[in-house]
Amino acid sequence: MSLGTLSRSAYQAVALAFAGRFQQLHHAARADDAKAVLLAAATFAVDRTVPDPELTLRARFRTTEDPVRFLIEQRDIVFPVPTTEWRARPPLLRKSSLSPMLDAMDTLLKGGSLPEQRASHVHAWLAPFLAVAPELAPDLDALLNVPARRRA
Repeated sequence: MSLGTLSRSAYQAVALAFAGRFQQLHHAARADDAKAVLLAAATFAVDRTVPDPELTLRARFRTTEDPVRFLIEQRDIVFPVPTTEWRARPPLLRKSSLSPMLDAMDTLLKGGSLPEQRASHVHAWLAPFLAVAPELAPDLDALLNVPARRRA
């Protein structure tokens, strides 16, 4: 599996945090075209993971209607997709305003790093979702080199 130096936990945190943030923005969007792009982006981020077959069974008994929250709760059976098996970005997302964030997500999932200013921007963009999913923050803070004083 081609994951670079990224741990499974960090990979999950990146994919699920981006999916969650796109989902948050989808719920807040008013225009149908914006909603469609944001939903496609959230789905695309989740698509960078592969669930254990047991996840289907657990999904039948889930306690939340929020698919991203459900995946976060089931992180132990959500696995990285090898980069060699990644699907191409759908046409709807290729030239969208979300491309820079999708590029950042893919860079992080491949174990790459972002320049300091870009990492700071990505962290600020993810912050509203990390506020409701704090269990993902430690992995993302480490990947984005967020100083301890800015984590609060």
